[in-house]
Amino acid sequence: MYTRSFRWFDIYHYCIVIINDDDTVNTTLTVPPPVIVDSCRTFISVIPDETVTLKPTPEVIITADTLVFSGTQFTIGLKSFIPQAPLVWAGNNQQGSGSISNTLFNSSDQQSVTNYITSTSLNGCNSDTVSINMYLKPNPQAAFSWSPDSVIVSIPFRVFDGSQNYSAKFDSWSWDLGDQNQSTDQNPVNTYLITGTFMVCLAVETATDCTDTLCQPVFLAPATVVAPNVITACEDGVNDLLAFQFLEFYPDNELVVLNRWGNTVFTKNYFINDRGEGVLTEGTYFYHLIINHG
Repeated sequence: MYTRSFRWFDIYHYCIVIINDDDTVNTTLTVPPPVIVDSCRTFISVIPDETVTLKPTPEVIITADTLVFSGTQFTIGLKSFIPQAPLVWAGNNQQGSGSISNTLFNSSDQQSVTNYITSTSLNGCNSDTVSINMYLKPNPQAAFSWSPDSVIVSIPFRVFDGSQNYSAKFDSWSWDLGDQNQSTDQNPVNTYLITGTFMVCLAVETATDCTDTLCQPVFLAPATVVAPNVITACEDGVNDLLAFQFLEFYPDNELVVLNRWGNTVFTKNYFINDRGEGVLTEGTYFYHLIINHG
């Protein structure tokens, strides 16, 4: 018969979570050996300590204003806690390394979102993938009209703001009325003293500092319509038509023609230059041109 003896050992294991608080350099940690006790309760202490090198984990630092307006160039600053760790990113059907510089456009009337992702790696250790949402606001669109449609010299008229804005309330209006007059009212009133074409410009700005500018020409009609006194409808190109210069700026009118005895022989709302053919015979006539425009 054989007799076999056994010696039992108890081994105590340590579970260690190692953290490197310095994100830029390697550090070391001395790890003691496990505690081993044999069946006689004798501690075995011949196992040396172990030195473990702690490598920093690369992480991404992001600096960006994530709210931008259509057509505005923006930059998303990207860097790693570890300077030598390379950064890569992807988004908007593009990819690259380092910081992101881009221009986005939004032609809708709603806010849109464009997503970018970025990460870094070093020493075989990868950072978490970081997601960045860029919120793109549509730009305001300056627009205006005026009343009355036909602007007459020395008669006040008003310009009306009709600008469209989809992201923030308008904060200011800046008008250049073309005659050295300016205004910050939303719907200012102005009076021109001479005829001509004036370029009226409106610049609108939102509370978020987004601006748009529109310029439109405004023609000033004279206060007096030039009336003819002779009509010779012989198609020689001279005085063939009853033509009132500048009448096109006074569409609310009525032309009344009288014969020499004061009888009305013709009346019409006169938008065009009419011929007298087939209407009146040759002779002397009188007319009233009534313009309902102040």
